[in-house]
Amino acid sequence: MKDLTVLDKFRNMEAQTQLNTADISKSMYGIFTIPVSETESAKIIADTGVVKPELEHVAILIDSRYPTLNELYYIKNLFFNDYETVTHYLKPTIESASRFVVHLWKSTTQSPSILEADVPL
Repeated sequence: MKDLTVLDKFRNMEAQTQLNTADISKSMYGIFTIPVSETESAKIIADTGVVKPELEHVAILIDSRYPTLNELYYIKNLFFNDYETVTHYLKPTIESASRFVVHLWKSTTQSPSILEADVPL
């Protein structure tokens, strides 16, 4: 995952203060508001392993809908390096706190090689 200070222009310090996360290193954790169109923004929480050291995590919420595939790639490329593989797991509906949140994950302890296998579609 990239150093999150490169995204400081999108950082929402008010939200970080409200959640008592303002004291966590800006390079490792952040709450961001990123425009995805002329009228919509994505609310994002990014964590380089502060919460779970074995996982880097980006949670994405666009009000009232899921992000499009192009928006997911745009956000993925903002937070992760080009050479990094990230995954998206769909949690059971009953466990989802918000219906339209999408989570991108990257393990810091396991190789993603199984995910990069050339599988014909």
